[in-house]
Amino acid sequence: MNIKLAVIICGLLLALGTSDRLAAQSAANSLPESGWEDVGGVKVRRNAAAHAQLSGYAFAKYESYNSGGGAGGSSSEKRLTFCPNGSMKLYSQSVVTMNVGGGGGNSASEEKDEGYWDVYEDQSGNLFLKVRLQKNGEGFLNFTLKDGKMTLGNGQTLSRTTADCR
Repeated sequence: MNIKLAVIICGLLLALGTSDRLAAQSAANSLPESGWEDVGGVKVRRNAAAHAQLSGYAFAKYESYNSGGGAGGSSSEKRLTFCPNGSMKLYSQSVVTMNVGGGGGNSASEEKDEGYWDVYEDQSGNLFLKVRLQKNGEGFLNFTLKDGKMTLGNGQTLSRTTADCR
């Protein structure tokens, strides 16, 4: 993997707050449903069934923490939106506030990115989300789907919600 591609993919993982396993080689944009292609030594093919389970939905994770007593807290949101036309949106934001000894401060960050997505599987049936984002580049993220939840390779779980594909 070249260094520039590794940096781009690390940016995507940071935006998602994950440390997922990532295959950085790119598969062809479209594969026949029965066709396998070698990607970095792994045979993959497009998975239409899993694609249909993501299409038209967003998967999000919301977290908040209040330290109590007015000392501060934090909140964060991570959202992946999968539109039926193959486009996707990535949104991540976090806010941290602190109040100590009469002084305080806060910090906020937000990242937005857009691109395209598809779903692939390897010969063992493992699912991979292929993303091509404008800012964060291209790569594969390992995931599972169960009961309306998407679990990324590092165990982080996002819940299915409505998608805004406008």
